[in-house]
Amino acid sequence: MTLRIAHISDTHLGYEAYPALSPSGNNQRGEDVVRALHNAVNDIVAWKPDLVIHSGDVLERPKTDIRYMLVAQQLLRKLAAVCPTIVIAGNHELPRSRKEACWLDLLNGTENLHIISNRYEVVRPKSIPGVAIHAVPHDVLKDIDQRVIEPSDKEMNILVAHGVATGSELFLRSLGREYAIEADTLLRGWAYAALGHWHRQGPVNLGASGTIKNVWYAGSLENMGFRDLRDNGESRGYLRVVLDARGCTVSPVHLPIRPMFRLPVIEASGMDGKSITEILLSRVKDAEIDGAIVGQVVNGVGRDLWSLVDVAQVRSAASRAMHYEVAVRYEHSVATETRTGHTDVFDAALASSVDEVTPEAMRSEVLVKARSLVGIEGEAG
Repeated sequence: MTLRIAHISDTHLGYEAYPALSPSGNNQRGEDVVRALHNAVNDIVAWKPDLVIHSGDVLERPKTDIRYMLVAQQLLRKLAAVCPTIVIAGNHELPRSRKEACWLDLLNGTENLHIISNRYEVVRPKSIPGVAIHAVPHDVLKDIDQRVIEPSDKEMNILVAHGVATGSELFLRSLGREYAIEADTLLRGWAYAALGHWHRQGPVNLGASGTIKNVWYAGSLENMGFRDLRDNGESRGYLRVVLDARGCTVSPVHLPIRPMFRLPVIEASGMDGKSITEILLSRVKDAEIDGAIVGQVVNGVGRDLWSLVDVAQVRSAASRAMHYEVAVRYEHSVATETRTGHTDVFDAALASSVDEVTPEAMRSEVLVKARSLVGIEGEAG
C-alpha cells in the first residue's frame, strides 16, 4: 500500500503585524498570511494526495475576524473535496474558557473534513481503509494519560499532535511552559507522526534517541515575527509524505513568502550620534530591502546619545521596505524598540497579559500605555 500525505500546520490566519496596509486597506501582513495558505492549498490540490493533515493553529486567535474564518472554511473545504482532511486544534485557536466551543467545530458536517478539537480521537477514513489517524489536539496533552495513545494492530497508524516533543530543542526552550508530547509516545511505531506548534520545518531530534526520521514538524507557512527567523525563516511551506513498503519518505515543499531579515548588528559603544546615523543609512542602502520586513539591532548606546541619531532620516531611506524597525539595546537595559513594531518575546508576553486581564474594547489603548511605560514607543501591533 502506498499512501501520499500532505502535512500542513501553523497557518495562523488572522496574524497581523506592523502598520503597513495593502492596496485594499487591510493589514498587509494579514494578507501575506492568507496568500501563503492559498499558495499551499493550490499546490496540495495539484499534487492530489490521498490524505491531508493540518496539525493545528489554523487561526491566530480563538476570536478572529470573520473574514479570516471564511478563508479557512473555503480553503479547508477545497482540500476536503480532494481527499480526507484531518484538522486538529492548536493552542492559538482554543478558547481560554472551557465553557466556550472551539471555532473549528463550526466546520463539522463538511464531507471528508474531520475536525478534532477537544478529545483524543482515532479517525478511519472510509476512502483509505486500513489507515488509522490518531488525533491529539493541544489541550488534550494537558490531562491525557499518553499510554492510551497507542498504534492499533494490522493498520497503518499515523499520529497527529500539536505540542512540544519532550527532549527536542523546542522543549528545552519552553521547559515548564508547554504541554509536551512524551518521547515514548513518539517512538511507538507510527508510520508517520505529523506535529504542529513549532514553526521550524524538520524532523524531531529527541536528544538521546537522536533524530526520528518519520516524526516531523511541518512548520509555519509564514514568519510570525523576527523570532521565527532562527527556525529556518527563509524556507516555509508544507510536507509531502509518502508511506509505502520501503518506509517513510518526507519531501519539504517551500513556497514564496515575503522577505524578512535582520541586518547585521551594530555595536555602537563609543560612537557618536552622527556615526551611528551614517552606519544605519549605509546598511539600508546596501541591502535589498524592497518590499521586505527589515530589522536592525543597535547595541550599547546610551539613551541620551540615541536622541542624537537621525532616526527620521534613516526611516525615510528605508521607505522601500514594507516595514523597518530598529531595536535599541541600551546600556544596562533590556531590548526595546525606537518606534512602531514588535519586540520579539517581551512585547508578545506584554500583549498576552493585557489580553487576559483587559476588556476587549480597551485592549488597544491599554497596550499602548503599557508599552510606553516600559519604553516601547508606537501603536500596538
